[in-house]
Amino acid sequence: MSEKLTNLELLSQFLKDADSGTLKTSHYAKELLGFNLKVSFGMGAPARVPWMSFTTPEMSTSNGYYPVYLYFKQEQRLVLAFGIS
Repeated sequence: MSEKLTNLELLSQFLKDADSGTLKTSHYAKELLGFNLKVSFGMGAPARVPWMSFTTPEMSTSNGYYPVYLYFKQEQRLVLAFGIS
């Protein structure tokens, strides 16, 4: 995905992909506005709660703290949370 996407377009694409049941994330940019972007829809099977995290170069989703969008598919609720690994 191009870095020229607006925040709303990125979130819209994330929600669309999460609802589709896809596991593919390769079309998402690796960086956005100076942050590392990581997206997960599950591994092997669709996740109940897909997520999208934003980390600094010094941190990762497995080591650090970061803002993360969590999409609770069953409830159709998108939550912006503070992730801590």
